[in-house]
Amino acid sequence: MIDHGDLILDTLKGNQVLIDELGQYYGSPAVFRLFSPEGNLYPRVTFFELNNFDTQFGDNKANAGIGKFQIDIWTKGNPKIIKQAVNESMESIGFFRTFVTEMYEEETKTIHVPMRYKKEEGYYG
Repeated sequence: MIDHGDLILDTLKGNQVLIDELGQYYGSPAVFRLFSPEGNLYPRVTFFELNNFDTQFGDNKANAGIGKFQIDIWTKGNPKIIKQAVNESMESIGFFRTFVTEMYEEETKTIHVPMRYKKEEGYYG
């Protein structure tokens, strides 16, 4: 099992477009793992691991694994630029998109864009 959480966090926070477009949280772009410490911070990105499992078994051990993550964009405006920047960031670290949609959260008057990604990787060493 490989934990890609830190890699995803660093990659998203290092994307210049996201630095420019997202809200700021203590001088850092508003990208958070699992949840945002401030619910009224817009626009922001949160993410979490959906699944992580072993594949390609041989000699009674796993030789590869698949990690699946969901990236959520929360914004009051047009999500297009943030959506493209998230996608480019995830592709740059070997993930491919498996799902995306746009929803309007009536209660908070917020556009919510969930994006799901998957990566298969071999275990070495």
